[in-house]
Order: sequence, then C-alpha cells, then structure tokens
Amino acid sequence: MATEACVAWQVVTNRRENAARARRLSVLRFSLAQLDAMDDRRFEFALRDLLIRDG
Repeated sequence: MATEACVAWQVVTNRRENAARARRLSVLRFSLAQLDAMDDRRFEFALRDLLIRDG
C-alpha cells in the first residue's frame, strides 16, 4: 500500500511539474537585443528553452 501511494504521489508531482514547465515555456519570448546582451551561459539556457518549446 505504501508503494502504491508513493508511485501515485510521484505521478501527480510529475504532472504538476510538467504543466508548470509547459506554462513557463508557452510564454517564453526573447528579443534579439536580449539574446545579444546575454553571456554565454544564459544564451545557452535560453536557446535550450526555445528548442524545447518549439519541439
């Protein structure tokens, strides 16, 4: 019974996290000026998020 509850909790938590991530990515927008002003690391993360958003 405890195992089933743990699995159910993980499923619910994963769904909530995925939904929150999808909401954040759906409004993700960067201007060229913003991208140009980013350091290397922030640019790589922004590019990653845009690629995830666009599939």
